[in-house]
Amino acid sequence: MAREPYADSDVYSVSWDPELAAVVHEWHATPSEQAFRDGVNDLLSLIETRGARKVFSDCRALDSFSADDEWLREEWAPQLVAAGIEYIAIVYPEDDMARFELDKVARTYTDFSIASMFASEIPEAKAWLESKE
Repeated sequence: MAREPYADSDVYSVSWDPELAAVVHEWHATPSEQAFRDGVNDLLSLIETRGARKVFSDCRALDSFSADDEWLREEWAPQLVAAGIEYIAIVYPEDDMARFELDKVARTYTDFSIASMFASEIPEAKAWLESKE
């Protein structure tokens, strides 16, 4: 079954994957700060629309980027929890600095009740997410 597109830009896409029963968020390029906010807000919007509990995030295309950590922690992550997300599988960027930044951003989730898994390869991340019912 094909994914159902929700939002698409030059920088990211957000879709629903019925086989994974998850919202899929793919970065196609490194976002500006505004594009980052737009991307994660579109992600949140589809989570709320679908009542999703799982997210698959493909971050392989990211280069070093900057995220507003305070905004993520104080505003966005609590909305993610309130929307009902329980599991996030993230495929690491290939760029080492981007991997470091992503780890820093991901610490936001550790303060909340969201189980996170980081992988270097898509099959590993998908397998973990598939195991979560």
